[in-house]
Amino acid sequence: MKYNYPIKYAVMPIKEKEYRDSDWYDVCYVIVKCFVLEEKVEHYSDGTKRNKYFVVCPYQRGDSYYDFKKSPPDEYYGEWVRNVYDTYEEALEEKNEKNIVMEPFILDKERRKKELEFFKERLELFRQFEKDVESGTKELQVNSKPEEKYVFSFSLKDNKVHKQERTLYDLIEWSYNELTRNPFIVYHVNPYVFRKLNEMTENESSDISNYTHIPLLMNSKDNEYMKLISPEGNVRYLKCVNNSDHFWERKEVDFKENEKIDNYIFTLEDYNDIINAYGLDSDEKYLSYHKQHRLILDKFYKS
Repeated sequence: MKYNYPIKYAVMPIKEKEYRDSDWYDVCYVIVKCFVLEEKVEHYSDGTKRNKYFVVCPYQRGDSYYDFKKSPPDEYYGEWVRNVYDTYEEALEEKNEKNIVMEPFILDKERRKKELEFFKERLELFRQFEKDVESGTKELQVNSKPEEKYVFSFSLKDNKVHKQERTLYDLIEWSYNELTRNPFIVYHVNPYVFRKLNEMTENESSDISNYTHIPLLMNSKDNEYMKLISPEGNVRYLKCVNNSDHFWERKEVDFKENEKIDNYIFTLEDYNDIINAYGLDSDEKYLSYHKQHRLILDKFYKS
């Protein structure tokens, strides 16, 4: 997981517009796994207090109202909520209560029946959205312990292991935003080796040959793409776009491996962590509900 924010379930609004320049308004509520970016305690004059949480859903609205794209936790898309939950089931009562309030209230019985049917079908559409978000965020574990994200580096120039407070993703972004790239090879190591590397930082010189058998990620000065290698030996080529939250991916590129790279990076992140961090599995990073929504609207207006 790229981000170490706490993960919880929250009841979030689905918003719509009447037309392009109008304000957004809430049409129904869904339960989604969220990043918790901030927590506040509000104190009241009667001596009571309540918590509230600033949360961001891992999927945000795309180019149109019913397209959703997996994205990093940007504060712009966040919402303040009163409650966060450890399970989907715990959040159901709040979701149901809020959606009852959203039901259309119209005096005309026939019109109300029609509107209510439309509303319930839309709820069912976004129940599928909930399932799709859950399926696309398997790497986000609720209440998981924050992982160590720093890395260790080794340079042939001084034969020393150095602890880097930056994450692997920071190093990737830094490398691809620099005019002169800094070539490096990344190796995945287990927690035991990670601790051993920490002990080696105090040594005058170190031998890392036992930990540099199969590289995870390769980057060099002359290549636009990085080479990402799975445990099975499968290769994907990635190119950073603007920042480390977005990549172009190619199956094959003209990749030149350096005969000698001076810089080695050791991380707890593995192949799946990198894939999940950048949402490279297209089926899970982009959701579209245009067709389903159009069918609901057609049924509503023709009834």
